[in-house]
Amino acid sequence: MSRKWYPSGTPGVRYRKHPTRKNGKQPDRYYAIYYKLHGKSINEGIGWSSDNITRDVANELRAALRKNHISGEGYQTLKEKKLLEEKESARLERDSITFADFCKDVYMPLQKVNTKEKSHSQEERNIRIWLNPVIGHLPFKDVTEDHLETVKKNMIYAPRSPRTILYVFTTFGHAWRLASKKGVVTGQSPKAEIKLPKVNNKSLRFFSQEECKDLLAEIKSRSKQWHDICLISLHTGMRLGEIFHLTWGDVDLQTKMGTARDTKSEGRTRYVYFTEQANDILKSLFRKQRSNEIIFLSKTGGEIKEPSDSISRSIEKLGLNFGVSDPRHRAKGHTFRHTYASWLAQSGKVSLYELKELLGHQTIQQTERYSHLLPEGIKTAASKFEAIIS
Repeated sequence: MSRKWYPSGTPGVRYRKHPTRKNGKQPDRYYAIYYKLHGKSINEGIGWSSDNITRDVANELRAALRKNHISGEGYQTLKEKKLLEEKESARLERDSITFADFCKDVYMPLQKVNTKEKSHSQEERNIRIWLNPVIGHLPFKDVTEDHLETVKKNMIYAPRSPRTILYVFTTFGHAWRLASKKGVVTGQSPKAEIKLPKVNNKSLRFFSQEECKDLLAEIKSRSKQWHDICLISLHTGMRLGEIFHLTWGDVDLQTKMGTARDTKSEGRTRYVYFTEQANDILKSLFRKQRSNEIIFLSKTGGEIKEPSDSISRSIEKLGLNFGVSDPRHRAKGHTFRHTYASWLAQSGKVSLYELKELLGHQTIQQTERYSHLLPEGIKTAASKFEAIIS
């Protein structure tokens, strides 16, 4: 293209000629406009006459810019105009993305990286079976409370358990939060006004001393590390997740104390107390692997993400869940922590408040599930009134 500019006959508009390409009988012309903004000379290209860019089109664009310069509003250059158009195009694209496409292209790929395979598969089913048939075709921003009520009604009529319904709506809530961060939706989630069924998922199962002895022995026959993890949970009341995060900087083998970090209670930390047996296990591990920061490592040398099958297989072999369908009464890895709390409550040597602090509960209501295990707790309290009046 020639570098020579030719006057178009219209002030502020000029063009160059293509050296070979024709537009009709004339050389193809590349139009540009020039003007001053804040004392600076600016030259901006428009396009080719073969693409329907004419002197009049260029002049109209320049006139619009001049109007904006005078008012001080709107785009001040063609570059700004292009950026605004791109943003508007992106906004329209975001506004039109359907719930199904957002989940497929944005939400689920992210969840595949950030969640366990089992959780990812469950969320995929929640979306495919329950959410997409009702809201999958809708622009995500247009999903309303009425649509979610239809999802709930479909699940109730299916029928599906309250727990399953909660899982499905939890998936929707997670997707909405991500869509909100991405600017796809705004405001409060329509899920907020949906009355969901309540699920009592508080574990009521705890082991007897004989069950603990047999189960720990069975786990040890499969994995020494998982035996140690379960024993520490039993002897300290720590959650398995807290033990997975435990580092040598968190334990003091001299005072037999440790710090549980990033706990379930909104990231709070709390102190734990190791029994002699638990402390001996940690001492033994320290002598072997003091160079490691994390105490319990996965087979690949990284942080453990979830409980091992060694626990569930040992429970199954011993028949601890035989004939038990209620999840609250089924034994699992978390039952070691529940057993710690239950045995303490049965001993009568700790108050509910002390138990709350040992377990790291935020409220006393969380700890009250153990109140029925306190030996003659209500009877003892009532007898205090009798002592007063006599």
